[in-house]
Amino acid sequence: MGEGDAARAAGLLRQARRQLAEPLPIPDRADARHEAALLIAADRLREQVDAYLVALDGLAALSTPRPSAAGAPVRFHRDYAGALRNGLRSMSAIVLAGLFWLYTGWPQGDMMLLVLGPYCALLATAGDPPAGARAFLRGTLYAVPAAWLCAFGVLPRLDGFPLLALTLALFWLPGIYATSAPATALTGLAYLVAF
Repeated sequence: MGEGDAARAAGLLRQARRQLAEPLPIPDRADARHEAALLIAADRLREQVDAYLVALDGLAALSTPRPSAAGAPVRFHRDYAGALRNGLRSMSAIVLAGLFWLYTGWPQGDMMLLVLGPYCALLATAGDPPAGARAFLRGTLYAVPAAWLCAFGVLPRLDGFPLLALTLALFWLPGIYATSAPATALTGLAYLVAF
């Protein structure tokens, strides 16, 4: 399709769009269902014509030459000291947790390491990782009694998916609400993960 073909097609579609914008002639004896069907069909036809016009504009944009990109310098944030601190902090946390798992023989130690890895990654991006760790601990401590109450007090009395969804939503709402504020986002995230 050449540029002239696209322009001619766009002109025809714009003319059709103007005609579709005018009120439709509806027969006098048309019942309400027939009239509604005609109006719905005309509305769908308008949407199709609009979609074709957008597609033709996109095709025309592909054939026009792009302006040359200006060489914008890319500056990377290189905080080697912060990266080293966070790396050592993450490594020591995972090594100590692994040693704890090996020496105690805890059967769920592998799950602890699986949760600890993402926690360390999330805390490494925080502005103040030690404060973030305290917020994570606080969120986890909030989640433990809530999860216990939900698992042993509420869930055994439920019957059916709608009640399950409603109950879980009620327990998740505090964590979701806490993640909406930057000051309590890490606490809410830890609550949701630990719940």
